[in-house]
Amino acid sequence: VIVECGELDPEALTSQLGIVPSSAGCKGDRNPALELPRMNYWSRRSHATHRDAPVEEHWESLSLLFSGKEEVIRAAGANGRNRLTIIVDATGRAPSVIIPPAMARFAALIGGEIDVDIYQ
Repeated sequence: VIVECGELDPEALTSQLGIVPSSAGCKGDRNPALELPRMNYWSRRSHATHRDAPVEEHWESLSLLFSGKEEVIRAAGANGRNRLTIIVDATGRAPSVIIPPAMARFAALIGGEIDVDIYQ
């Protein structure tokens, strides 16, 4: 789950959600990879049992955290964008990506998009 917005205060969003992000930062901040964010952002990754788990298992690890907090996320990204990103390691061939209905519903409730990145 990623929230990006120029006016976003990552610390305030962490406080409002009561969820510690996997990463967060402000435009121009440096990170260990020396990449500069272009917008303020707040991000939380899934903690599924293994990286290659089905999308549904990854979503289950996040859905309980974000249940009932959809409006907070929607408001935080109102002047930017909210996004659910699915990263697929397609070494050899691209696997099937099935988006669970609950994940699609959550994306709609936060006014977000679902981004599928396929790495080869």
